Amino acid sequence: MRSDIDTRTRRLEQERRHLRDLEEGVLKCRKEYEDRRTRYQKLKRTWQGKQGHGQERLLEMLFQKLNLLHHQDSEYVGDITRLRQERKHLDGIFRQMKSEIQAQTRELIRQTHIYQQAEREKEDMLAQTRSIEKRMKEQRLEFTEMVENMKQDYAKQQRIQRDIDSRRRNAGKNRTTRSNIFGSTRGTMVSSARGDTTQLLGGTAESLIAEEERNFDAKHLCRRIFRNAFFNAIQRRRIKQYSKNIEIFEQAFETIRTLTGIQNLSEIVRIFTQMEDRSYSLLTYVNTLHSDIERLQIENKNALDLHFQHATGTSSGSRGAGSGLSSTASLARKRALLASLQAKIRQEATVVSEKEADIQRELDVIAKVREPLLKTVQNMGSLLLEILRVPDDYVPVSPSGQRFATHRMSSIEYPASPSAGGLNAPSSGTQLLVPIEYPNVLAQASHGRTGRNTIHGHQHHAASSLASPSSPSGGAYYGGGDGGAAVVPVLDLLGFIEQNLLHFRDWLATTAPLRILSKPQVGGGTADRGRAEAGRGDRQQPGGAGAGQRGADGPRTRPQDLPSVAAFWNDSDSEGDDVPLSRVDLRAAVQKSLYARKKKQQKQLPS
Repeated sequence: MRSDIDTRTRRLEQERRHLRDLEEGVLKCRKEYEDRRTRYQKLKRTWQGKQGHGQERLLEMLFQKLNLLHHQDSEYVGDITRLRQERKHLDGIFRQMKSEIQAQTRELIRQTHIYQQAEREKEDMLAQTRSIEKRMKEQRLEFTEMVENMKQDYAKQQRIQRDIDSRRRNAGKNRTTRSNIFGSTRGTMVSSARGDTTQLLGGTAESLIAEEERNFDAKHLCRRIFRNAFFNAIQRRRIKQYSKNIEIFEQAFETIRTLTGIQNLSEIVRIFTQMEDRSYSLLTYVNTLHSDIERLQIENKNALDLHFQHATGTSSGSRGAGSGLSSTASLARKRALLASLQAKIRQEATVVSEKEADIQRELDVIAKVREPLLKTVQNMGSLLLEILRVPDDYVPVSPSGQRFATHRMSSIEYPASPSAGGLNAPSSGTQLLVPIEYPNVLAQASHGRTGRNTIHGHQHHAASSLASPSSPSGGAYYGGGDGGAAVVPVLDLLGFIEQNLLHFRDWLATTAPLRILSKPQVGGGTADRGRAEAGRGDRQQPGGAGAGQRGADGPRTRPQDLPSVAAFWNDSDSEGDDVPLSRVDLRAAVQKSLYARKKKQQKQLPS
């Protein structure tokens, strides 16, 4: 783009230099003409005494030279005008490229902000993942400490148990020694004392052991430890899997945002949910069909078997039993068929209700959009009429490249009264050519006759009659293919645009000429037109006595009367020309107008 700008700037500078050279040439011609005119005035007195024929011949030669100079001067003026128009066109291209560069810069800044926001979200998710891992590590350390404490408690309980056992053994040894020392006379007393001591020691040992220690089981404790460790390993594995899934989902959402431009996560989830519902409904339908096919095959096979058994029966009893069985099977088959038909009817009723709900939602959307479209058509009528202007030999082309053989043109003639309709109608006599597939489509749409035909996948109204001329006013006059005229309101124009929207798109994308009205001239437009007309008059009759008389007496353009290059460069938009615009220019102009209108409406709304 920068190289293109440099090339165009270089061309502009060359044209300016060429224009300066042309102005210098005009000045030289004028100076030479004045010198020769002065010499002619000096020689005129000397030639007065000579013959009149020689003077006339000399005068004719001089006038021929003067006419030649006038002709060259007019050519210079035409070149200057052409260069000015080219430079004006280049100025428009430069402004357009500047606006496009600014738009691309804004879009780049917006994408940069979006990328930065995504990076911040990614950093937040990574920080959350790190915090979760840190918390899990702390829990793992706490669990390790708990296991170590449990091991220490278990070792302590083992030591206490060993001490109690050693005390019991020592108490038994002491009782044996006492029984050997004391005599037989005190046997009863010692035995009773030994029994009391044993009972006392046993109660003391039992009171020293806690209930948890008494019911302690090492195998059960190890089982609990292994179970907790296994559960913790599973939980850590799940956390890692969840973190991986979160990263995958984030990458998927980022890819979807980049490819589709949808930034709202709820919108993306809603779209995927709808797709999943559609896939599930299609799968359900296919499974239902397969089950019906299998059921019918089984029923047919059973019916054939029963028929074969009935046909090959030998005894009357067997035939009677076979006929009763076949009737029972037939009744069961009919009941099953009736049940399946009822189920299908219920399914179809459900599908029909869903379709009706979808149609109602679409109708609600159309009802909401119709009023803004009506206002848009009323506010931008002149621009739409200018866009729809097409040549007489236009034939639409389908997306496959084939031309419609049944396509016809219908001219839209506006009344002379400016108050008719909500559109800004152009001046009287202006015709707007609109592509219509069949004649009188708009007239039929005004009465609501909706015969449906399909051409290339598009549904449109087929013409069956003309609208009455006494239809209510409020729109433009649409002339049919057979010369009939009907008054169609703006709503019918909206309906027509809805029906032929794809054809308008094809027409705008192929051969539709896009032009805008020229701007009003400001400043020296009249003088320039006078100079151009004088130049054209000089070019029509470059020679002859009449031309010489016109050159001597008529208005001539002087070099000082021509506008300077600097003035034209500073005020390049002072004059308007009928320059055809491209579709990109017109689209940009329409978008700019819509944006300005929307901004104005937002300002007018109460805060």
